[in-house]
Amino acid sequence: MSKLQIQQFSEFAGEHIELYWFVGFEQNVKESWFVRAVVRGMESGKFHMMQLPIGMLPMLSLGHVFSEGELLSLPARGMIETLTIADVSQFEEVSSADIPQKLYSFEGREAGIQRLFRYKTSQGEVLIPAIELIRYLFLHNRVLANALMRPGAINLLFHPEVPGHRPNLVLRFTAELPKHCLSHKFAQEFAWIALDPQARRAWDSVYLLSHRQQYVSFAPPALKNSVWTFRGVQHGNTWLVLELLHLTGKQQPCDKLSYGHPTLKQVIRTLAEKPTIVGAQPLPI
Repeated sequence: MSKLQIQQFSEFAGEHIELYWFVGFEQNVKESWFVRAVVRGMESGKFHMMQLPIGMLPMLSLGHVFSEGELLSLPARGMIETLTIADVSQFEEVSSADIPQKLYSFEGREAGIQRLFRYKTSQGEVLIPAIELIRYLFLHNRVLANALMRPGAINLLFHPEVPGHRPNLVLRFTAELPKHCLSHKFAQEFAWIALDPQARRAWDSVYLLSHRQQYVSFAPPALKNSVWTFRGVQHGNTWLVLELLHLTGKQQPCDKLSYGHPTLKQVIRTLAEKPTIVGAQPLPI
C-alpha cells in the first residue's frame, strides 16, 4: 500500500502532528460532507482544528502521526489489547466530557459533546468513540464513506434487495461502484452492511441520529460475544479505544456469495463456500 498523504496536513512543515480527536461531521454549502478533526503539534503542543473530506475517514484513526502530510508508521500513543464485548448493542452512551482527565487529557480545554459508547467487561470498562466504531464497521473505502451521510446512497451502488438471509446471494453492483473497489473481501463486507437486517439498520441510523447534530451517534448492531483487538490508552480499569483493529461477531446474510459488475464478463464467487467476515484494515480507497 502506498504511503497515505493528506494535503491539509502539509502546512505543518517542520513539526510532526498527531491526529488527536474528531469533532463531528459537517456539511458545506455545496452539500459535501466533512469530518472536523483536531490535530496536535508534537513539539509545540498546540491544537489545531482541520476540516477533512469524509472520504478520508477510512484511513484515519486517533493517535496516528503525520510529517508534512505523510502518515508515519508508528502511532504516538496506545497499547494493543484484546477483550470480549458480550453484546455490542448493549452500552451506555456518554459524551467526551465524561472521559476521565487521567485517561485522555484535553489539557484544560472543554472536552465537548462527542458521543462514546461505554461497555462493561470482565476486564474492565471500555470507551469507544462512535466515529471509530462506525469507521471500522462500515467505512471500508472512500465510496462507502461518501455514501454514509447521504440517505439511500448505498442503494445506488448495487441493485437493492430486501435485507435477510438467503442460501445463495448474487450481489449485482452498479457502475456507481468503481471497478477498483471490487474484491472478495469487499463483497463480503458490503453484503453484511447492505443485507444483514441489523447491520443495515445500524448503517441507516448514522444519518438519522447524527444529521443536524454537533455530535456523531448511531445504533450499533447486536454482535454477540464480540472479541475486540484495539490500540488504546488505559487508566485504572478503563480503556479508551483509539483504533479498533479487529472484531468478531458479524455473520454473512447468505451461505454462498457471488458478485457481478458491469465491467465483469461473468459473476464471481467468493473464495469461501460459507463466507465469513474477519476484521482487517480498510480496503483500497
